[in-house]
This record gives sequence, structure tokens and C-alpha cells, in this order.
Amino acid sequence: MLVQQLTSKHETGYIGTNGVRWKDNFIKTGNTTSGPDLLYKYMQIFYNDAIKNVSMETSSEAFFYGRLMNLKYDIAMVTNITSDHMNTHKTLDNYIRCKKMLIEATKDDGYVVLNKDDKHYEEMKAIVHSNLITFGQDESSNIVIKDISLTPTSSSFKILFRDLDNNPLLSKYNNQEVKVDSPLLAIFNIYNLTEAMIASLLLGYPLDDVVCNVIGIKADGRMEVLEHNGYHIIVDFAHTEGAIRNILTFANSVNHNKIYVITGAAGGKDHTKMPKIGKVLYELADFSILTMDNPRFEEVEDICNEIIGDQPRDKFKIIVDRDEAIRYALSIAQPGDLLLFLGKSNEGVQYIKGEKIPYDEWEHIKKNFI
Repeated sequence: MLVQQLTSKHETGYIGTNGVRWKDNFIKTGNTTSGPDLLYKYMQIFYNDAIKNVSMETSSEAFFYGRLMNLKYDIAMVTNITSDHMNTHKTLDNYIRCKKMLIEATKDDGYVVLNKDDKHYEEMKAIVHSNLITFGQDESSNIVIKDISLTPTSSSFKILFRDLDNNPLLSKYNNQEVKVDSPLLAIFNIYNLTEAMIASLLLGYPLDDVVCNVIGIKADGRMEVLEHNGYHIIVDFAHTEGAIRNILTFANSVNHNKIYVITGAAGGKDHTKMPKIGKVLYELADFSILTMDNPRFEEVEDICNEIIGDQPRDKFKIIVDRDEAIRYALSIAQPGDLLLFLGKSNEGVQYIKGEKIPYDEWEHIKKNFI
């Protein structure tokens, strides 16, 4: 979605977690990556409406289930590798194998963009058969991220282009350094944004235009922030150990009083991640309020107790009803605190006992403002 905003919604279509978007049109979808019948339908719509580029989130599950067979990519981007969808993949090796399918499906004359700071970088690099572009804080990267500054409401950083003499699309920026001011929060969004900027440049959009477009971008459902009564509320879709760790690492890096987390875990999914999430919460948050997040046919209290696992219970409180959990969190917040509402964001529903119940996180937060 960032690539679409950095280029042009009139020239780039988006398919992913936040639906299908092009020009001023929107189609809601059920999966991050739809099946081939819908994907080809969306692409035909894009083509008929003069859309030149498609920016698509390709999930590991989509590769696992064969939804992306026969598609070839001009640009493939892998930001980092963390375990996810273990209910499907069972092991990290299986998950990585599916992630590698994106690189393998990139055109020979296309580009693979890899994060050189990621611990799986060498493993991913080994299978690249296309043009490779690297980025990261590692000073040997082609695009170096430096001078990072984070606040509870924004971020800024610089990117340095280097060792790009042999790249016909990026060589003109070689040895240039530019400052980027972003409304997106946290270091992981700096990586996401840098990657999207590289893709935009590879599509032929000028650097000055791309940098200027950054200030107006918005990642729906991701690190949305609001200040209220002297404390900051952050809403994000994070529901894995790695994503929650990233957000809490950010929260601890900025000025704050206490960090409160309101979250849960989905029923009928990967139970092995639950105690891992609890460990991260205990280590990095001051207090966590555990509540419902798509319990399906499981009991919310059982899920919450699985999250706590072997951790001491003094930093946890279980409140089954999410609206009540929100109300409690807002009642104890003090100026300078950070309240992190994680897991639901703009998902729009709660799955409870076979029912699909409409749910809007921001609506429930704002109606409980004190």
C-alpha cells in the first residue's frame, strides 16, 4: 500500500490486507492474498482502467496453497523473516521455504530488494537470480538507513545511496543522501518505507517526488496514533510475537511514563505463539490487559491464560469483554502513558461462536473516552 501512495493511485493498484484499491475505488477482501480467480479479476479491472503497476502483498499462506502459481514479478521485496502462520506451516523452515517462492518467481531481469540487517539475509540472497538491491543500517548496503529519530507521533531518517554504478535505474542517485520525514511510527516502519521508496524508484518515479509524497502517507490499521488527555493511544494489527515485540521496542525507545497493552489472541489458530507473546508482554510492557480477539469457539479466559503461561501474573489482568477492557485501560491512563491496542485495528469484525460480529476498535475507544 505504501508503494501506491508514494507513486500514484491513478497509476498503481494495490491488493493486500487493506483490500483492493485503485484510483478512488475500493473492494473489501477476505484474505491478504486472494485466490487466482479473484487476483486475475482484479488485475483485469486494473488493466481496463489504465493502471500501470500492481503493488501486492504475497502472503506465505498464499504460496503454500498455490494461489500465486504462474505469476512472475518485476520487483520482489522481503523486509524481514519472523515466524508467522505456524498453524499452517508448522515449522520456521517451512515458512521460509514459502517466502523464498517470491524470490524464485521474480523475473530474471527483475529486482529483488532485501533487508541486509535481517538474520536470514544470506539465506535469501543465496537463491536470488535477478538484480539484487540491499538496504538497511548495515553500511555495506546499497541504500543505507542512518540518523534515525523516533517520537510518539513521527519519525525521521536519512538514506544514503551507494555502490549503484552498475544499476541503470538507481545509478543517478549514487552517493546522494536525502532526509526523510515520515508520519509513520517505529523503526520497522522506517524499513517498510525505505523498501517502498526503493520500489517506487525502480518503477521510474523521481526521488524528489517520492520523498515529498512520504509526508502524506498513511498505513491503515498500522501504528495509528491519537493523543488524548496527555497520553498517547496507538492502534495496530500486530498479533504475532515478532510484531508485538517490534511495537514494544519502539514504545520503550520514546519518552513515556508507563506502557499499557490491550491485546488477545485468536482461537482456532496457532497456540504455540501464545506463551511467546506473554513473555514479550511481561518483559517489555508495564502492564497488559488480556481480552478477546476472534476467540471463535474457544473460551477467551482459556486463551488469555495460555498467553500468560509461566509468566508471573502481577503484570496481567484478564477482562474477557474487549469493550470493558478498553474502558478499564482508559480509566487508569495518566499523562505521559502509552496505550497500545493490538490485534484488531481495522479488521472490522470479531469471530465469536460461529458468528461474524461487526467491530471497530477506534469506535469502541472513542466512545469510552473519559
